[in-house]
Amino acid sequence: MKLPHLIISIGVAASCLSCSNGLSSSDNNVDTISLKGEILIPYDELWEPIKLFASDDKIFVLNSMSADTLFNEFTLSGKKACNFLTRGNGPNEVTRMFSIYYNRNSNSLDFTAANKELTQLKVSNGQAELTPIFELNPDNGKDINSVSGHENWMFDNGVTVSTIVSDKGYFGVFDRDGSFKHFAVDPIQPDDFGGNFSAAVKYNFLHPWGAMSADCKHAAWIMGQADMLVFANQNADSINFSVNYVAPPKGINFISDDGEHFNFEYTDDQTLYFFGEPAVSDSHVYVQYIGKLNSEMRSYANDIINHQSEPKCEIRVYDFDGNLIHILSLDCMYGNIAVSPDDKVLYIISEGCEDGINIRKYDLTFITI
Repeated sequence: MKLPHLIISIGVAASCLSCSNGLSSSDNNVDTISLKGEILIPYDELWEPIKLFASDDKIFVLNSMSADTLFNEFTLSGKKACNFLTRGNGPNEVTRMFSIYYNRNSNSLDFTAANKELTQLKVSNGQAELTPIFELNPDNGKDINSVSGHENWMFDNGVTVSTIVSDKGYFGVFDRDGSFKHFAVDPIQPDDFGGNFSAAVKYNFLHPWGAMSADCKHAAWIMGQADMLVFANQNADSINFSVNYVAPPKGINFISDDGEHFNFEYTDDQTLYFFGEPAVSDSHVYVQYIGKLNSEMRSYANDIINHQSEPKCEIRVYDFDGNLIHILSLDCMYGNIAVSPDDKVLYIISEGCEDGINIRKYDLTFITI
């Protein structure tokens, strides 16, 4: 089994998904802990895995949308329990899924459907049942409804945070009934990135990619290709946001924008800050840090393929105030991650020359998180 599948995706997909820790990448005031993992779920037990979600007693593996059945459920020991959720247009089927997270309070996987409804997915005896639980109030007005709601995260207090395309904020905050409350997280200064190009154009490179804790009280987002991380914590009936911002996306040269289409080109300065989406426990945020030029990452990937370097992945651990707590160095390449709600185990979709695509686990119990 060859290695390039995940590694090559770093040079391509990371340019769409990579983002930032918000603290200086040169910060040397925290310890780096090297971890060796073990294969929990081998190649022949997996279909087309692209994302992981961890509950207190289960692991959920999301397959590519090209698969007929989208989820595989495993026990914590790696034994397959069931497969569920069919791709399609029928009852209790889906065509697309966005902003998926595990909700301990309802023991469900919650996600935003293609129609922008936040939907609850419950499984009983291997059968999926879908129930809409939130949608934007149409009285908000077309300006709000047209640019928000494609990805939603509902907090335990009933407040929903939605990604939004606006020059007033990267997020919209909504009441339980779907009424708009306010914008959150000011866009970076025009001079930092893109000049006077429209918010919609710049949003392509600053799109939030997020995750939520199992208790639904905390969330975090990496902000597109910027060196920027956003934290959100519920407080009574509101959400408090904090931002770690270091640098805008680098190596992107805007050429034109006619209001409907835009042209750009990547330059030699294009930098990959983070890979994939965060993973959020009930106490911490985990993000995969790269911090390399795109050209450097391609060279490193080639070294891995040619067995000139050992695979490794750097994961940075933050508290909910945005403080960097630990740096974890894993013996595998970058891939989608999940963490147990109690911070005891980290999971990653990995790939090896001999082992193919697999899911590895890393014991965190000896680390004082």
